[in-house]
Order: sequence, then C-alpha cells, then structure tokens
Amino acid sequence: MSEPELATFWKEALQPRGLTPVKYESPEQLFRLFGLTDSQHRQVFYRLLQKYSFRLLLHDLLQEPTTPKRTEELCHYASEGSIREMLTTLAEIGVVEKVEQGVRLRQQGTPRIGDVLEHYVALLLQRELGMSAISSVSLQGGDAGGDYDVLALWQGKLLFVETKTAPPKGIHNPEVAAFFQRVRALLPDLAVFLDDTHLRVKDKIVLMFEEELIRLKGIESLHTMPIERVKDQIFHLNHHVYIINSRHGLLHNFTVVFRDYLHYHTGVNIIV
Repeated sequence: MSEPELATFWKEALQPRGLTPVKYESPEQLFRLFGLTDSQHRQVFYRLLQKYSFRLLLHDLLQEPTTPKRTEELCHYASEGSIREMLTTLAEIGVVEKVEQGVRLRQQGTPRIGDVLEHYVALLLQRELGMSAISSVSLQGGDAGGDYDVLALWQGKLLFVETKTAPPKGIHNPEVAAFFQRVRALLPDLAVFLDDTHLRVKDKIVLMFEEELIRLKGIESLHTMPIERVKDQIFHLNHHVYIINSRHGLLHNFTVVFRDYLHYHTGVNIIV
C-alpha cells in the first residue's frame, strides 16, 4: 500500500475509531521474505500459495529451514509426484536449492509460517477482491495487545482477519479471548477468524467461541447471539463475526462471508 493509500485507509477506517497505525507491512512483504524480486517469479509463488497442499509443504520446509529434506519426508499431504513438481518450481524461481541430502530454503532468516499466511491473505484480498490491505499491524489508541494480522478496506468498511496456521486442536481459549479483545478495541465492520485447515472447526473452535461468549456475556448469550452455520464450515455471530477454515479455498470462503454480510446488512434480504 502506498503512502497516499495508507493515509486514505487511516482517515476512512481508523481515525474515526481513535486509532493510529504505528507499524504495518505491505502484503508485498511476502515476496521479500523469500528474496523474490522478479515479477514473474512472484506471480508463480503467489499462485502456488493458493494451493492448500503447497502451504503445508512450505510449513514443513520452514520448520527446520537450514536442514535439507528428502522428498519422501515431505509427502504428508500430497503425492510424491505433486511434491516433486512443486519443489522443482520452487528451485526454478530460487526459493529452494537442491543439495545432496535433498532440498532446503535458500533465504537466510526465513519467516514463520504465520507471517507468510497473514501476508498472503492480505495479498489475496488485495489482488482478487480489489481491497486496500495491510498486514502485521500495530495500533495506537486501542487497549488490545498484539498485532492485527490483516486489516483491509472493503467498500468503505473495515475488515479484520485473524489468521491461524495450527489445526483446531492446537488453538486454545486464550487465543479466542484475545481475538474478541481485538474486535472490541478495533470495532471493525466485520471480523474473520481464519484457521488455515481442511479440518472441521465446529467441534473445537466454535465451542471455544461459545465458551468465551458465556464468559463475556453470560449463558443467555447463546440464545440471544447464537453462533450459526452459514455454509459448510463457515459460521457467523450476528453476521458480523465469522469463523472459517480453508476447505473449498480461501477466496471461495471469503466470498461466502462477504455475500452473507451484504445479505443481512444492505436490506436486500427484504426481497430475496
């Protein structure tokens, strides 16, 4: 995001809320993390990231970035042929290098997979849906700790996305409580809690959301503001807060969320 765009973002979305960004990163930081400067190489890497199997492969490569890994060690979530194809592409664009013991990442000081996901989500919203987006945002003026993973401006509305890379069993109540705290401090028009998994989120994450609602609002909140299914593993709270996974694709799931939000907040549902 350019400086003029950021100024617009701040004036339209953050200034009325009494908030000022003190630190943020452009979604393009995603490519700098891997030393990608060529525009074609960047586009290839971006397209690869749209595959869930590739994000899992990258997660494995980032676990021990300096340790070479054999192809067979990386075949947890895709066929050996598919993994070999992705590794070959990564070698061609300079993200990995082939050594005698296997492959390893070329870039020193490699990022956390969480950083990769939040930059990628911001870039996806920017490129595919035309939003202005920033990632890894620290704000002055709110009382919530930690960074906001992704903030975007969508049709004049402020969107907040919290991203998680752990499976549902690796996410715990304090993380959901922190998400609620950030939502209360930011007052976004809509907020999305995204777990980048194909596993069900209803059994663990939705349950934790209900537990935190009870803690904040009392047991009656489960009746006055129930967490309900929108579609598949996409859930809403008052059609303002959404829980999603990445099954069927991130772009598809975000589109479902935005369509649901518009349906309940534009008056269209009166006649549809």
